[in-house]
Amino acid sequence: MAAPRGEIREALCKAYSSVPEELGATWRDVAAASQVGFQAAKRAVENMVKWGELEVVRDVRVPGCRRPMKAYRLKQRSTNGFSADSTAAIGDIMKRWRT
Repeated sequence: MAAPRGEIREALCKAYSSVPEELGATWRDVAAASQVGFQAAKRAVENMVKWGELEVVRDVRVPGCRRPMKAYRLKQRSTNGFSADSTAAIGDIMKRWRT
């Protein structure tokens, strides 16, 4: 059984869910919107990307930063809680299953 979602990750998910998907938002934007510290937000977003909860939308030029920052959005999930990629992979496995 998986552990429940932490307060920081839950706050960031709420902030990302209110952002238009085509635009995305940087970790700084959602940290400010959800009133989470920058260091905690940056680490949580890195972990969310690693676990497949967020995906990169585009690069954004931010004043005061030398390099563009990544804008993220919540990864699309199907109604059953699995991503479209994982359900397609399961479908392929079931087609090849020998009875």
